Amino acid sequence: MKKIPNLHPGMGNPLQHIADLVHIMYTWGIRDVVMSPGSRNAPLIHGFVHCEQVSCHSIPDERVAGYFALGIALKTGRPVIVLCTSGTAALNLAPALAEAYYQHVPLVAITADRPADVVETQQNQTLLQEDLFNNYTKGFLNWSHESADEKALEALLCLAAASHPGPIHLNVPIKEPLYRPLPQPRRCSLSFAPKEVKRDMIPEDLVVALQRAQRILILCGQQRPDPSLLQVLKAIAQRQQAVVVAEAVSNLNDATICYATDALAAHLLNSDDRAYVPDLMFSTGGHIVSKQWLLWMQRHPELVHWRISEAPDQLDTYGNLSGLVVGESARVLQALFPNSHAPCSAYVERWRAFHHRVEHLLQDHLREIPFSDLYLFGQLVSNLPKGSHLHLGNGSAIRYAQMFPLDSSLTVYGNRGVSGIDGSLSTAVGISKADPSTQNILLIGDMSFVYDSNALWNRNMPSNLHIVIINNGGGGIFRLMEGPSQYRGFEDYQVAHHPVALGELAKAFGWSHRLWQSKEDLQKGLPILLDPPGRTIIEVKTPVQENGNSYQSYYKKLKNNR
Repeated sequence: MKKIPNLHPGMGNPLQHIADLVHIMYTWGIRDVVMSPGSRNAPLIHGFVHCEQVSCHSIPDERVAGYFALGIALKTGRPVIVLCTSGTAALNLAPALAEAYYQHVPLVAITADRPADVVETQQNQTLLQEDLFNNYTKGFLNWSHESADEKALEALLCLAAASHPGPIHLNVPIKEPLYRPLPQPRRCSLSFAPKEVKRDMIPEDLVVALQRAQRILILCGQQRPDPSLLQVLKAIAQRQQAVVVAEAVSNLNDATICYATDALAAHLLNSDDRAYVPDLMFSTGGHIVSKQWLLWMQRHPELVHWRISEAPDQLDTYGNLSGLVVGESARVLQALFPNSHAPCSAYVERWRAFHHRVEHLLQDHLREIPFSDLYLFGQLVSNLPKGSHLHLGNGSAIRYAQMFPLDSSLTVYGNRGVSGIDGSLSTAVGISKADPSTQNILLIGDMSFVYDSNALWNRNMPSNLHIVIINNGGGGIFRLMEGPSQYRGFEDYQVAHHPVALGELAKAFGWSHRLWQSKEDLQKGLPILLDPPGRTIIEVKTPVQENGNSYQSYYKKLKNNR
């Protein structure tokens, strides 16, 4: 992480640095500030509230506020401020900043603080806040009355808004008295021109490898919707120049693209057939959900693997990285695969046939199984409103959802940067707030929902969000794994079933509640997903035993299928 130095002391009014900061942030492009109440941050609250061009959002819980701000930034693509008071309030921003760091989202954390000379002197509500988020922010600056340097701030803001963005941290010491009028801001003369990362030419050894390759595969990780990239990948797949594989959170849904990564890799891990192994692989985007795919790739350290990224990150996820091309994925792939590039038709056809077998096997299986999580997700994802936003909670929810094809009009979100269960609901609420004209559907497990239920503590809750809770009696993902259930304490300490009455919890926050417990309830209730959302929570109770049986029997069929 790059630490920005403080260069020049400030003078004059003790709150001049607050007025200047508010003005600079607006000039830079800040239009949303998510703030939690407090006293030490009161001058900052007052400054942003009086900036009429900025939308202020009040979220009392700082952890929720961080994820809510993350959601707005994900949807708008603009930097968003999350502002809090001093002490443990600041620590609660850490989960959202970590998620923003690994999803490359420009989240700006502003933490109010006491003056440096009273920190570590047993003053109230005080802890060491400098470099508090050192490992998961792109930069830090202490912006005090004595050391408010515009050029240092400009350098920090450029880090956040670079071609490969990420979160930053501003710590703002403020002297008392806190409640007094702010001075007029000084004129801002900053340019905010981010330093561009140098784009690489296509390396010669990659050109040679591409010419020799007979089996080419392109793997796409999590990313925001990119119509240009989708068009390039569709053309490559249609010309049979490469196999294209993408997960739900890749936002690259198309009939020409393979999606069932877990199911495909589960079969391949149980097979010695090397006909599916690429001799050249390209990877782009963020994290991959499927652990099965990770294990399959790691089994083949000999394959040639090139990563395409807008940052020189050199991530070797599979232990076989050959090199990196820095640039926009769409442009790089278009340059690598012109119309004249030779197809690898036999390899592509083999993969397509394999993918179709996996799809048909799942559809046949769904007709045989009782009401369960697997059956439920098959129905839910095929009945989503066109053009809506689909939010996927972590744990079993995202893994079930990406077993099925998704309509190309959907935009899919999920906190897969760090994959915690603590902010899925808060992030979905933030995204819904940022785009009130689009329907949003959140599919979330009961544990994730209860953990993040303070996301409903919001006086300005958007009305365009459906919440579907899959209540499978705790951490359902652990019942899908081979191994955990054989150990003592499995139900109490891993599944950790909860005593929360979800209907009563919904009522406490002013939401109505519906309960589905059977195939009949599901068929009667599904049309509600097509209705304009209101403040309704749909709880779906699924049978614990059938959930594990339905999932595991499908994967058993996959492993035995030839």
